[in-house]
Amino acid sequence: SQTVLGVCRRRWLFTARGYPPLRPPSLWRSSKTRLPRPSPAPLPPHRRAQYPPATATASARTLTLVAEPLSWRLFSCLLRRCVPLSAIGPGKQLHAHVVIRGLLPHLTIQTDLLLMYSRCGDYSTARRLFDDMPLKNMHSWNILISSYVHSSLHTDALELVPLLLESSRPDHFTFPPLFKACAEMGQLRLGGSLHGWVIMLGLEDHVVVGSSMLDMYAKRGNISFAHQLFVAMRTKDVVSWNSMISGFARAEMSCEALRLFQMMQWGGMEVDPMVVPSVLSACGHTGDLRKGKEVHGKLLRSLVFESDTAVGNSLIDMYAKCGCLGDSRRVFSGMINPNLVTWTTLISCFGVHGKGEEALALYEEMIARGFKPNPITFTTILSSCSHAGLVSQGQMIFESMSNVHGVEPGVEHYACMVDLLGRSGNPKEALDLIKNMPVEPTASVWGALLGACVVYKNVEIAEIAARRLFELEPWNPSNYIALYGIYRALNTREGMPNLRARMKELGLIKSPGKSWMMVEGSAESVYNQSLHFKRIVKHVGEPMPHAESVASSAVRAAIKVKAAIIVVFTTSGKAARLIAKYRPPMPVLAVVVPRLRKNSSKWSFSGALQSRQCLAVRVVFPVLANLNVGTSDSSGEGSSLTLGLNHAKSVGLAKSNDRAVVFQKIGDASLVEIIELS
Repeated sequence: SQTVLGVCRRRWLFTARGYPPLRPPSLWRSSKTRLPRPSPAPLPPHRRAQYPPATATASARTLTLVAEPLSWRLFSCLLRRCVPLSAIGPGKQLHAHVVIRGLLPHLTIQTDLLLMYSRCGDYSTARRLFDDMPLKNMHSWNILISSYVHSSLHTDALELVPLLLESSRPDHFTFPPLFKACAEMGQLRLGGSLHGWVIMLGLEDHVVVGSSMLDMYAKRGNISFAHQLFVAMRTKDVVSWNSMISGFARAEMSCEALRLFQMMQWGGMEVDPMVVPSVLSACGHTGDLRKGKEVHGKLLRSLVFESDTAVGNSLIDMYAKCGCLGDSRRVFSGMINPNLVTWTTLISCFGVHGKGEEALALYEEMIARGFKPNPITFTTILSSCSHAGLVSQGQMIFESMSNVHGVEPGVEHYACMVDLLGRSGNPKEALDLIKNMPVEPTASVWGALLGACVVYKNVEIAEIAARRLFELEPWNPSNYIALYGIYRALNTREGMPNLRARMKELGLIKSPGKSWMMVEGSAESVYNQSLHFKRIVKHVGEPMPHAESVASSAVRAAIKVKAAIIVVFTTSGKAARLIAKYRPPMPVLAVVVPRLRKNSSKWSFSGALQSRQCLAVRVVFPVLANLNVGTSDSSGEGSSLTLGLNHAKSVGLAKSNDRAVVFQKIGDASLVEIIELS
């Protein structure tokens, strides 16, 4: 009947989607006893296709027993089941059944076959199927493009763009993988053309498309345009914020990255694990230890990052760049699953700080624990030996690369060895090593040799290295400046004019040096040159007022003499706020002296309001002086001071024999006095 057929169809759909077969309710149950169920009879072959088995392989085998025509929906369902299992063998069997039963060309079946082959990694067959499709929908284009990009076949994905734009109308699923491919291949011009298509199709407000465009521009270095896109986006998701913050950090615009991260938190966005390494890298680049600890504290409060190895590696690097090797070691000890990158990061941290012995100990411990060093690990440990002057140890590690660990030395390893030999005072031996290199030396190798010649004033070898550097990177001014420094140190006037003339001809200037300083609680970059004086003034700000300068001196004096309390005479509360601005470790007692004011024919005094306002200031305890006490009378000030000190003793802020710092303003002058309580 139709009811039975409907039940069977539903049972087939339920089973084909991966669920266990439906079982009818038992008719053998009783309220007291349960009899065993009889085993069901096996289904005949023509009925087995209605109940596909649980695996794709069994499904393909079952179809060989069926001779009657089957619906294309069954094959579509089975092909889709092969995708998450990566079952390309059963998928090919299903493809053969589709061809034998004459179901091609069918757009849905062809799209499912394309999905199965591309997701299983058979891209040649997938491309042949795609080219043979008489009719292509947008879903088939998106499947092939996203599969290419997912497998890093970016060139194949970008080759489809002209064909796509000629025959179909792209949608919001098409552009994100294409923008990713443009970013990886450096095709910023093609990405700009795709950006134009996004605007023409009206997809610029789609958050996924906008985030992918933003990420492409940020990765290719066009950070200003990426920021313009970010500001213009109406809807921003976590990916948008992460892409912009990572772009700033990658461009070494650390202050902007930290500022944007703070705005992200103020906006209520959840912190994503992908953005935390970029934020910590920005903290390490600026040396902003306070901000780094703040981010670390938020990570500790969020249990999501407790076992994230990438975040732990970033914390190790951040603390080391801020000079806190002990904190880096503690983070390493607290990590649950340290990997090879973790060990390499910690070795690099100790090596950069000149602690070669500790770096070697970590390297040996890493090998003892079963980690196999990779080329990056060898670069790190050789650089550590170079910074610490461990020549013999570095040579032993260099020889063990191919003999013990099976890693062939690369150009970067030879550069480390040249630097190691050059730092130890053997530039001639370093030059011999370069001549015997099995690969062509790069600018990093010759740069290491030139740096060693600068230290030991070896002008002969320096000219050889500089000549090769002028050929490899003629636009790098540091090479010219290094050779010029050697000439100047040795009073060699012959080559100096030629170097200056060549630099002027190429338009090369020395890059200005800069340092980081803390300005009002945040790290700012300041150039150490006179032409950037305006920038320095902008970062530093206006000169400090006299009252604020004396207030800071009062706080420093209180800390130096270990005072128990700071007493401030004030009429408006401004002096107390100046003291509290510098966050002294001891309490501040604000003695609010009232003023007598004449309004028409009435006399009134102010002071109660200012006294109440001082309660809102951190660690400030206000006390209101007597009404008949004037600020100009010295006896009145003495009685007000006695009143304040007695109040401090009564509430437990100070006791006898404690020291106190008194800050008061007499006329236009601000004075600081240190007294001892009786």
